[in-house]
Amino acid sequence: MLLKVKYQNTKKYIRLLSGFTFLDFIAQVKYKFGLPDATELDAFDETNTVVEEDIFSELIEASPDLCLTVRDRIPDAAQTPEQDIILEIQIDPGPSPTTQDGISEEDHSTSLTDTNTSLSSSDNDHSSRIEHGTPIGRRTSSQVIPRPTREVSESEAAKEMVKNALLCKPGGEDVIEEYKAEKSLTHRTRRQLVNILASHMTESHGRMPSRKHKEKYALGIITLFPLLKDPFSPKGYEHFYDAEKGTGYLAWRLKTMSRNTVKRPAKTATVAQAQGPKRRRLAATLPEQLDGDASREAISFLIHSQDEASVFQKMKMTFQYRQDLVHDPQRTTDVFKTFPRFLDVKGLLNQDFLLLFGAETASKMLEKWDTTFRPKVINEARHLTQSVEVCRLLKAAEKLTENDDTTGRKRTKISPSDAVDKMLHFHKSCCSLDEHLRGRDGRQPYILAVGRTRNRIDTFYIVVDKQLIPCQATSSLDNSEVAGTSGMQNPESECVEDNGSGQRNKENTENICASIIAKLQGSGIANSVVSSVVGDLEELASGLHSQVKQQVLSAVSRDNPVRVTLEKDLETFENTFINFNPESKRFNYFNKKWGVVEPVEKFLGIRFDTRRNKQTEPLINDIKTLESCGLDLPFSAEKVHGTICQITGDNLGMHAILGFTESFSGRYFCRLCLIEKDDAQIIYNEDDPKIILRGKELFEMHCNELQSDPQKLSVFGLKKNSSLNSLQFFHVSHNFSLDIMHDILEGVAQFELKLLLEYLSENVLSKPDLLSRIYAFDYGYVERKNRPTRINLDSIGNNIGLNSIQTLCLVRNIPLLFGDIVPEGNQNWFLLLLLLQIINIIFSPSVTLGMTVLLKHLIMEHHELFKALYPDRNLIPKHHFMIHYPSCIRKIGPLIHMWSMRFEAKHRIFKNTLKNFKNITKSLAKKHQMSIACHWETSHPKCIEYGPMKSINVDNEDYGDVLARALHVESVSQDIHATNWVTISGTEYRAGLIICSEIEHDMPVFCRIEKIIVVDSVICFLVNKLVVDHFNEHFHAYKVFESNDKDVVKADSLVIYKPFDLQSAYGGDESQYIVPLFSL
Repeated sequence: MLLKVKYQNTKKYIRLLSGFTFLDFIAQVKYKFGLPDATELDAFDETNTVVEEDIFSELIEASPDLCLTVRDRIPDAAQTPEQDIILEIQIDPGPSPTTQDGISEEDHSTSLTDTNTSLSSSDNDHSSRIEHGTPIGRRTSSQVIPRPTREVSESEAAKEMVKNALLCKPGGEDVIEEYKAEKSLTHRTRRQLVNILASHMTESHGRMPSRKHKEKYALGIITLFPLLKDPFSPKGYEHFYDAEKGTGYLAWRLKTMSRNTVKRPAKTATVAQAQGPKRRRLAATLPEQLDGDASREAISFLIHSQDEASVFQKMKMTFQYRQDLVHDPQRTTDVFKTFPRFLDVKGLLNQDFLLLFGAETASKMLEKWDTTFRPKVINEARHLTQSVEVCRLLKAAEKLTENDDTTGRKRTKISPSDAVDKMLHFHKSCCSLDEHLRGRDGRQPYILAVGRTRNRIDTFYIVVDKQLIPCQATSSLDNSEVAGTSGMQNPESECVEDNGSGQRNKENTENICASIIAKLQGSGIANSVVSSVVGDLEELASGLHSQVKQQVLSAVSRDNPVRVTLEKDLETFENTFINFNPESKRFNYFNKKWGVVEPVEKFLGIRFDTRRNKQTEPLINDIKTLESCGLDLPFSAEKVHGTICQITGDNLGMHAILGFTESFSGRYFCRLCLIEKDDAQIIYNEDDPKIILRGKELFEMHCNELQSDPQKLSVFGLKKNSSLNSLQFFHVSHNFSLDIMHDILEGVAQFELKLLLEYLSENVLSKPDLLSRIYAFDYGYVERKNRPTRINLDSIGNNIGLNSIQTLCLVRNIPLLFGDIVPEGNQNWFLLLLLLQIINIIFSPSVTLGMTVLLKHLIMEHHELFKALYPDRNLIPKHHFMIHYPSCIRKIGPLIHMWSMRFEAKHRIFKNTLKNFKNITKSLAKKHQMSIACHWETSHPKCIEYGPMKSINVDNEDYGDVLARALHVESVSQDIHATNWVTISGTEYRAGLIICSEIEHDMPVFCRIEKIIVVDSVICFLVNKLVVDHFNEHFHAYKVFESNDKDVVKADSLVIYKPFDLQSAYGGDESQYIVPLFSL
């Protein structure tokens, strides 16, 4: 039988078999409305009376047309937001008239209190009544005052939901009691709160709750516990759940719980679909139809008629006849034989769509033809009996058609990079041009660049109808104008002229020679050695010229008319190295070509306090000119103005440039606030009243105090006014850049790693075994150059002897190294996990406002736990700098863009190029200019390096269908190229590495690279998708396992451009993990 059921605002019919029970009814309701199996439900009849199990069958048989309402079951200890608590309070103000029952008329006053009041207010009201000894009177039917229903606000409903969840779970009342007593929650209780609510969320809303449910729980937390709200975030609950980024305490707990959640099996339909594809449909609008002899005459007319208008009209009138053919299993394949005009007249198929589905439905289906229907039709057609007509239609469907119709959905515009890739094609000079032309289809003109590499192009051609037209232009930018009009101009006008080519060849030769010399000078070779090399090259070129001239002329007879031309051409040869010898010629050429300038020496004096101002004086003068006058640049019609936004560097250098004391052991060591050294050990929040942030007015007041009393060396950590403050748009008090490389990787991380390793060596492993694990661990291919080499645990300081990138590699892999021997819940281990969560946020290239709120709470929790674990160890100044990270990120953006890692990496270049000890700065200035000039001359803006390439056939590959469908290959037999590795802008991708292709349901989608495919200069990865089981907090990594899902991912569509390694934890665990680089 069918029974009508209502759940929330939705009504549906459910089917009950004979002999049904109440449990069968509840199971059908959960299935029909898609509710989790753990959901507890109650049924109510139309009078809002609870239908219990023992009378359910009898009630349904008596009233089969009854509509039952199903609601979520609420524990007895809790009240729903729609219920009102009616309290009857008896007040004794004195003698008053009484009724016949002896009860005062004034005693019938009733206090209405609902559960939507906060914990503190309701508890205080109740306690006040008890203290005054107010007796509670009897409840009678005459004393119940009806209360009008009212809409409950969203925040109140969320608060009540969280309260009910806590009351019905073990430990929830303890959380409420602690908040009532302390007006706050410890980090342990906060974790218990999150665990309870996450468990309740999965039980009520399934394994993957929606974003709306997560936000509602987060809103309920700060509404029920107002002091947990963050005043600096837009909604106040982003540290519990940030909907924009998908992070927060609740999100992290749900990811951890996913490993214990059983996936629900796919539902199977119990009722046959009435609207399947085999069901015959009634046409939306059908004109007059022909039948019998009239229909046969029309079909015969269609075969021979050349008038398209008549063909369209007759096809309309025989539509019903075609439908009979389609739905007749014995005659379905005769449609194209009976109506062959489908194959040569465009628009007939569209006309039948309009007749069958109507204009609105047909247009939607045709809009989705390329993206949805065409792949399905092609897949079905391949399994049909092959015939000439089927093969013809299959080829037409597989080929990308150029549809000029402007109706339908708006097409996506092609990106500039894709446009360049389609307009300009590269071809190696060692390969055959005929082979390239044979492999190209289409009539669209394009530019063909032929050369040894993409950086060294020898010749340009314009390809039109598989014909090569030599191009006169010397760059692809000029060729684009020629290609646009190549169909109208005479091909002879683009032929190369001898006069221009000779001059261009001379310039190209000079550029090559200049690049060689600049590379020698920029690499640190002494000028005397460079002059010697240039002299040798000059002699070598002259000797080669003489030998070539002699060999060529000896091969040509004297009476040959070509000999005169050859002699003339050989005499015009110029030895380019003559123009670069001696050094004065080289400098003049470089100055004219690249603007290389001679460094100017300046005497700084012997006073250290004035030297730095003299060093920065030329820079400040140039910036002032840029601020006031601007610069004339070729890409701008107006003058371009600029100034300094932020100054970045290590802490000591920043204090020196900005005017603060160059010591961190003093009383005031922070350049962002006025905290004292002792207070930094107990204050971990920038919002604390004791922290006074430095501002422009406060900075100027301290400067005035220094000027008024020259005897003072510093005032609140300020030593002098900075010359940078003379700029118009910059002030040192507005400089919020903090260097996370020096603060974290060379400070806090090494300090806490040393403490953790000492703890492990004392309680878990011996020191030799501990170091053996670190050195023997497989850090993966990506980190092969960054693995820790030598760790020093016996040093007196706080570091362990690693550089910054080695520290980052080690701290990310420590959970996999020792997670098998450290039990879960260990507080020393939890301190490391907190540090990793902080690192994931501050090293993220994009940070939301909610993540900064979460970062603030993580830093507070981290510092509190550090002092609890190591009470005898002081927080270092870099610990204090961390509390300023959230506010600095809000002002200037992610700190990863401001760190000094890239500047520090360039020190290696300076160390390698400097070979003298006299006037070091002058030598560095000259050699650095030459190095930059050589780099700009030889580098390519889109630098791509390929591994060994081999041509493969899509049809012969195991993943041929996936490649053909994803790459839109015109023919499955088209040759493409494959390689094992490719480097794009310095990032290497290799078969076996892991990439992140997208973010789905707040979880990353990881793929393992199987092959690297190159099709028309487009780099794609043939990948095998990995299934993310859960995020393991103990190992701080995503646990993944293999799948058989193949896909093709373009290199320019990656969510995260850096690849990952697939790693295993130490200790024999066969599980595979992926360590996150930052917050995903």
